[in-house]
Amino acid sequence: MAVPPRPTWKAAMLNTGRVLPAILGATLALPALTATSAGAAVTDPPPDGVTVEVAVVNGTGCVQGGMSVYFSVDKQALTLLRDEVRVEVGGGKNPATDRRTCQVLLRIHVPQGYSYAIKPAVDYRGYAELEAGASGVLTSSSHLQGTPNPAPKTFKLDGPFSGPWRFQPPDSDPVFKPCGEQRSFVISSDLRVSLGTSDKTKISYMTMEGKEVYPMVWKRCSTT
Repeated sequence: MAVPPRPTWKAAMLNTGRVLPAILGATLALPALTATSAGAAVTDPPPDGVTVEVAVVNGTGCVQGGMSVYFSVDKQALTLLRDEVRVEVGGGKNPATDRRTCQVLLRIHVPQGYSYAIKPAVDYRGYAELEAGASGVLTSSSHLQGTPNPAPKTFKLDGPFSGPWRFQPPDSDPVFKPCGEQRSFVISSDLRVSLGTSDKTKISYMTMEGKEVYPMVWKRCSTT
């Protein structure tokens, strides 16, 4: 199937798909925490001393050295940049191209006396060309290492489909880092496409753009 030029976001219709239950593998295991040791009042972020780096990268959909991460100037958001991910099936393609997974651990340091929570990414975006009977699925999750794993968010597209897509995970209550402890932020994603009942001689594919923005919330730790 010929791949048409990608339309601009302003000119294209954004598709939100359907949310389905899914289970993603657990990450590094630590005792479950509820992060209740932070102070009660939401506050401005610390003026300095906040750093972040990519500590560990695993999976077929990401590579060490192919990512960058940074805080916004006001430290109210964390942005992860990586290469675009593409999965495809049909047309004689290697079956190994139908799925890409990625798990990233970000090491975040904040000054003593502060705690933070990181909310789910604002949205995921990409492009898909799916034949009738084919489908594409994105499963994603993020959490602070050592806190309970949240239920993963799943987005599904069913063919026939052609165009850009956008997935906005539902908001959730913030889970704060325990005061006085340093914890990694774990981001997991699983992008796959299935042939289903579609014509196996035709290619179906789905891509995911490489920019994810995570809103942050700050608190001062209790001194008592």
